[in-house]
Amino acid sequence: MRHTAGIPEGLLGRTALHARYAEAVGDGMTALDGPEFVARLAALPLLTDLGTQWHCGLGFDLLGQIVESLTADTLGAFLARRLFAPLGMTDTRFGAPGPDADRFAVPSARDPLTGAPQQLPDLGHARFESGGAGLIGTGGDYLAFVRMLLAKGDSDGGRVLGTQDRRAHARRRAGTRRRHPAARTPRLAHRPRLRPRVGRPPRDGRRGTTPGSAGEVTWPGASGAFWWADPAEDLGMVFLTHAPSRLHLRHWQQIKSLVLQALR
Repeated sequence: MRHTAGIPEGLLGRTALHARYAEAVGDGMTALDGPEFVARLAALPLLTDLGTQWHCGLGFDLLGQIVESLTADTLGAFLARRLFAPLGMTDTRFGAPGPDADRFAVPSARDPLTGAPQQLPDLGHARFESGGAGLIGTGGDYLAFVRMLLAKGDSDGGRVLGTQDRRAHARRRAGTRRRHPAARTPRLAHRPRLRPRVGRPPRDGRRGTTPGSAGEVTWPGASGAFWWADPAEDLGMVFLTHAPSRLHLRHWQQIKSLVLQALR
């Protein structure tokens, strides 16, 4: 029996372990500062052995703290210097402070599908800048990010992705298969994160296989941000809504089908 952090994996189970993570970190960056977040994560066992499975969890949140410790800078400042400025993403940052607060889109007061009240999490008072959530931006900025991916990491402001990143991207396009990520608690949609989609299109859990090309990269956001970069078709698409209910899954399927049907 495999042991992780001194606890036999067989005694935990995925559901119980997920509950332990939720109890330990709660609302993450809104409830804890960076050191508190890292300390609580360090005390928890891993779901699987390192390198055996890709799981959508809190690894990117932790990665942001690692970047800050290595650069002696805030994550937002590091991203602005190394990513946003070269790509011309002038409206992308953490939070919506000052005069820009009224530019932040809000969802309908009620879920159009169920009628239940709905709202997005307020990350404007986050206590640390997370590598996994919290960036806001515009459709134009997001499209600049997608164009960079289609250009294999290059942009007008210089190369953004390193050689190894570009080679990994090429291997995924060749058909290397990886596990699809498990669900995680929704936070904020407008964040540039990647999921390699390889070999065959993913399933959304309800309506079967969605159309697309092997090697496509995408990460539909929990509150309605939807984008993809399809190198095979030289196609980039960004579609932003604030629909935190399951309505955004319908948007995802319908918009993608319409776009792909329009290709000649």
